[in-house]
Amino acid sequence: MEGSSSDIQDIADRTLGPLDDGSDAPLSSDIPDPPLATTEPDVRSPPRKKRRRQPAAVVVNRLYGRWKDILPCIVPPLLEYLQRSAGLPNARVPFCECTPLPLVLVASGMFPTAPTQPRLAVSIDLLDLYSALFERSGDAVTALARALRRFYTRRGWRVLDNSGAPISDPFRKPLGRAMQWYDSVRILVERGIEAAVETARSRCTSQPESDIPSSTSGSEQVKPQHRTCAPILQRRCPACFGGDAFGRSFAQGADIIVAIDGNFSHRHLRTAGDGPAFHDPEYFISKAEVDAIGSFIETQRKKPPSKTFVPKVPDAAIDSCQHGHEAANEQKAKTNGDRFDDTGIMALVCSHDIPIFMANIDTPGEQQKYALALVTHLFGLLPEDATVAALYDIGCTVDRSVGLYDLLPSNITERLMWAISVMHAYGHEWSCQLVYNPRLRPGLGLRDGEGVERLWSRLRVFVPVTRTSGRSRRIWLLDRQLSAIADEMRDNLGAWITRKLKNGVWDQYTAAKAIVIEVKINVIELRRQWAMQQEAQLSIRAHAPARLKKEVDAVLSLQAEIERVENALEAVRNQFQASQSSSECIAILSNLVRTSEDLGKRAESLYSSLNITEIFPELNGLPADFVRMLVLARDIKINIRKRVTAQLLEFDRIDRAAGGKDNPLGTRLHQHTRKSIARRQPAILTAIRKFNKYCTAIQEIAANNPIPSSIPIPRPLSTDLSVLREHPDLYEDVWVYSPTPQETPRWLEDADMRKAIRALLKMERCAEEEIRLQREVDNLCWWFGREMAATELALRDSANALYLPLLQQRFDSVALLQCLWENPLDAVGRLTCQAAWASHIVYEILGLQDTSSAPSDRPVPSSQHFPVLDEDDDEDSADIFGTTDGLDPPEIIDTLEDIEFADEAEDEEDAAAQFPAHSLHIPLTRVLPRTATSVSISISPADYHRLANPSGLLNSDCINSCGVLLQHALATSGTRRCAIFSTWDVDTAALSNDGGALARSTRHTSFWERDIWLVPIHRPGSDDQVGHWTLVIVDIAKRILLHFDSFADRMLWRDDICHLQRVAQLITRIFRLAAVPTPSGEWQALPLLTTSVQTNGSDCGIWILAVIAAQLRGFDTTALREDDIPDFRKYLCHLVTKLGETR
Repeated sequence: MEGSSSDIQDIADRTLGPLDDGSDAPLSSDIPDPPLATTEPDVRSPPRKKRRRQPAAVVVNRLYGRWKDILPCIVPPLLEYLQRSAGLPNARVPFCECTPLPLVLVASGMFPTAPTQPRLAVSIDLLDLYSALFERSGDAVTALARALRRFYTRRGWRVLDNSGAPISDPFRKPLGRAMQWYDSVRILVERGIEAAVETARSRCTSQPESDIPSSTSGSEQVKPQHRTCAPILQRRCPACFGGDAFGRSFAQGADIIVAIDGNFSHRHLRTAGDGPAFHDPEYFISKAEVDAIGSFIETQRKKPPSKTFVPKVPDAAIDSCQHGHEAANEQKAKTNGDRFDDTGIMALVCSHDIPIFMANIDTPGEQQKYALALVTHLFGLLPEDATVAALYDIGCTVDRSVGLYDLLPSNITERLMWAISVMHAYGHEWSCQLVYNPRLRPGLGLRDGEGVERLWSRLRVFVPVTRTSGRSRRIWLLDRQLSAIADEMRDNLGAWITRKLKNGVWDQYTAAKAIVIEVKINVIELRRQWAMQQEAQLSIRAHAPARLKKEVDAVLSLQAEIERVENALEAVRNQFQASQSSSECIAILSNLVRTSEDLGKRAESLYSSLNITEIFPELNGLPADFVRMLVLARDIKINIRKRVTAQLLEFDRIDRAAGGKDNPLGTRLHQHTRKSIARRQPAILTAIRKFNKYCTAIQEIAANNPIPSSIPIPRPLSTDLSVLREHPDLYEDVWVYSPTPQETPRWLEDADMRKAIRALLKMERCAEEEIRLQREVDNLCWWFGREMAATELALRDSANALYLPLLQQRFDSVALLQCLWENPLDAVGRLTCQAAWASHIVYEILGLQDTSSAPSDRPVPSSQHFPVLDEDDDEDSADIFGTTDGLDPPEIIDTLEDIEFADEAEDEEDAAAQFPAHSLHIPLTRVLPRTATSVSISISPADYHRLANPSGLLNSDCINSCGVLLQHALATSGTRRCAIFSTWDVDTAALSNDGGALARSTRHTSFWERDIWLVPIHRPGSDDQVGHWTLVIVDIAKRILLHFDSFADRMLWRDDICHLQRVAQLITRIFRLAAVPTPSGEWQALPLLTTSVQTNGSDCGIWILAVIAAQLRGFDTTALREDDIPDFRKYLCHLVTKLGETR
């Protein structure tokens, strides 16, 4: 990606004025990325000649000719085989009367069709083949049974009844029973394997995950006592649930994003009946749980609404959304209850479209109890501080219901954020979209909430099958298909992330950035105008015209009647002019004129009764025709927007069917949809023309009367519906008053401003999406390492010998995820490191000697895998310190800074074992690719030697590269508060004309979003002495400059004032670049240390890197001592060796 949120300031710089990019200042951020390594051909060998490709027709004809030549030769051996296999197939099965026959058949590779005295058995290999076919094409027992009958008939074997007549369908019922019960056996085997892996997983962690209690309905919720998500959630989507860091705010998009929706095509015929329950579904929550939530909702709604609830959107807008969506009407029957006993299914999927849980719908309408039951069940399996964003097509209505009647417990409500799926959002009121549209709401990135629709597309093949199956069999078919879909989509998470990153984040960000640059409006101004727009359009007063809708409709009806009378009068006048008028005709004309005058008086009286000037005092004194036209134009535009949005959904249905994303509509349904669109299109065009007529009339009145400029004049709409659907004016209401009494805001009158605001919002969503994708990649890596270790440990456990082949298959499948999950955000190769750690931890647990040459950068479990230590537990601290050879880079610093150090008398060998060994040299340059928030860095062998050498002096390249590397390695929520500047920035800020070098060097830091600025300072040495590195920590919010000097001395503090003045000059230049005033008030400069922590003359650069690492993790300074600095050098070398090589 060329940039993300960091580039937003770059746009601000470009719009503030032209910058000269021709500077030759030695900035690290200006260094171009090294070229990709290429393989040079061997000059000693002659070049290979290019093979001439023959035409495809020639190749095909030659292939067909060879088949025709060999076919006669195949006939004799085929006849010999058919002769040997003709007649009744025989299979010898060893049998003992002490063993039940079904067990003997299964041991011989055949599955019985009856539990006691089976007359028919089916090959297990055939059942496995059918299971694979079932995952791709649905339930096809009938087709397979008829194919088998045809196959055996051709082999000369016919199934006859007692009278000797052939049975028409001898295999369908036995094959169906065998498939059903064989799958039940497979489920038992899968659960046994999962139990074995779960036992091994508990051995891989110091704190075994306890059994997760199932959530209960209503207000009695069982709080989960675990720090990670339940294993069932982690298996279904490791990207969403595989991490261990929770508690993000809603502004950050919450920890987990899910989508909810119902489908009423998967209904079940009442006449199909039911059979005994034989399957315990994994995805469907129980009916008792759903009904308990429903009973609780009914009880709560009988109570008066909450008086403390503050709606996010005016009630008028929510009421309009509720009336415009069928899903919001719980009483509307979407299916015939007398004909269908199960009317549909409700699904909850994660943001990667992976199904998580389902609920069976058995009520005529889409009641809220199903969505709330799914959400409640999900929260019962999450950590106590996990936050969730739920996208639902009627999320605004559900959010208001939950707030008014307390339909969910407070511990869920405060951690749950409702939003609307993107496609359904455009059918909601604009003010509703401002709060619930994920494209307008911060934190949700590019997640669209339409994953449930894509799930329905994959399940559409089961609609006719499950409708006529038994109720229990219907649940079994859907549940097993959901399991197959989830496994496939989990394996494809790497491709999903890559596709989202390239086609979503990078492409959309680039297009939006071009729009913002084109309009040449400052980014700060865009954000200010967007905030003003939200405030104005979310006010209660902005929705006051909705209360006049009934009266306005009456005015519209009366006006239509007046127009008909006027048309009749015009026709009569034309007739009178063409012929001589009789007295009777004149009488008729007089009656029509009186009727027209009477209607006009009634219209004026009705309009006066609306009391518009009382609601909008600023309209007092304006012409009545102007105000009336304004109100009518507002109402008719809302009507136009609803009609155009509905037509857009119909077109989308056709497009999705044509593109393969939905069911083929068929000729009749396709033509019916097209005719419906064509039938409604004239009414839409008529409404648009009437609206444009109102706009013209309003403009004429405004031109002839003193209308204040603060009253916005509506603009006409395009009659080209394809253009209108994409035009932003369609989604904005006509304003009947000025949002601000002083002047008309730019967002209301400037089309370019509105266009740039939307582009800026798109850029922000893209930046949020990249951050979320990076977090999900971290979750994948963390889960991958633990799952590899648990599976391998279970595989090596002798107690699981019976599951050995299946465990080996599972281990191979997990190991292949290392290749399947490759993506651009895992440039360091953490999956490879996690695989190495998994093997290492298994050897450690089993007490075996790891003879493999494990790499020095072997990964390790997170801090959760180590016990929590008390402050005075010195012995445990020493024990833990002896095993830090396996710690992840962030946890190394955790151990150094958060855990009390071992006794000084500890052997040097134990201290040296704290970090992996490293070489003093690397053969090739190591590279960290550029990301959205950092530049690319390259560390040469010479720079690496400076780090690895215990007495090596760090230069500017080492400081800058290691700063970026630490920020990349310690990528947590704390790193978002720090901006690390280059060592060159202080000197560049002192130049009167830097040619734009400072802007280019600092734009990747996103300093305008950071509270803490870290500025490395180099004090040059005098004469033959070397220089000295210090660090200035700038706290923007508190207006404090903290100076870290490892040679701290109170007497030398005054000498550092000049360097702090250079930093102050940098701060002033930075705020000037951002077009933001410097924070007012008194600034303070304080020393961070008053006593020296360094005694040698070579570690000052390492010291400031240690302080940078502490700041990135949220601490004021480092807890390292001088004896720990060699270990921190090793840690930095460890980070460097994990980077990719380049030639």
